Parts: sequence; structure tokens; C-alpha cells
Amino acid sequence: MVVEGWAPQKKILGHTSIGGFVSHCGWSSIMESIKFGVPIVAIPMQIDQPFNAKLLEAVGVGVEVKK
Repeated sequence: MVVEGWAPQKKILGHTSIGGFVSHCGWSSIMESIKFGVPIVAIPMQIDQPFNAKLLEAVGVGVEVKK
């Protein structure tokens, strides 16, 4: 799914058909994904996101795409 503008992320992540989430690794997105049990494909961009991506891998809830 590709959405321009604002998307109802919690509603999407909570849907039973969602098997994974491609994310820039913002903290709110991570928390929502973990809440709904959706694995994350991390594509961090800047600031705290690279650290967050490594944390996801360490706890086993996501994988980071290496550039």
C-alpha cells in the first residue's frame, strides 16, 4: 500500500492481513508496530533512527536494510 499524505497507521498495523512494516524507524512507528506484533523492515535515515534500527534487530522484532 502506498498512501500520499496522512494514513491511519494504527488501523493499518492492526489489520490481520499485515505481515510486515517498512519503516524509517521513528519511535512512535516502532511502538505501534510492536503493539500490534508486526515485524519491521527498518530503513533508518537520520538522528535516532539508525540506533532504533539496531535496537529492533537486537530484540528480534525487525531487520535493518543495509545501504
